[in-house]
Amino acid sequence: MFGLDDLTNQNSSDEMTVSYLMLSLMQISMQAKILHWQTDFDTEHRHFGMFYDEFGAQMDNLIEVIAGKYGKDKLSFGQAAISVYDYGMARQAFFELVDEALIDCFCQIFDKERDSEIFNLADEIVALKNKVQYLLQLK
Repeated sequence: MFGLDDLTNQNSSDEMTVSYLMLSLMQISMQAKILHWQTDFDTEHRHFGMFYDEFGAQMDNLIEVIAGKYGKDKLSFGQAAISVYDYGMARQAFFELVDEALIDCFCQIFDKERDSEIFNLADEIVALKNKVQYLLQLK
């Protein structure tokens, strides 16, 4: 459902890149803000707002640690497009988008043993996602 055109590595479209991860994280951030603005429910408004605020700081930290370890040239993405969707289309798929970026894509880019400090930062973001999922279930 979500769209992300990664134009960073046109020769190898099957290979995940740090720049693709970075764009995925930016997409998550923007989608959280759209959900925050468009919901009709106060609880969702507050929790998606909390996610957006905390995620922004965590994303910044994660990307800076990656750039510090592997060089800022890994952050180049040239021309790319990020798709975001209205609340009705994105609410259910939002948390899957987070898992896709921070579990599936992430594991294709980094080595769990060599990059354990980077995995720890990604785990914090997944924990934030899990917390918001839980809070949104409360009535």
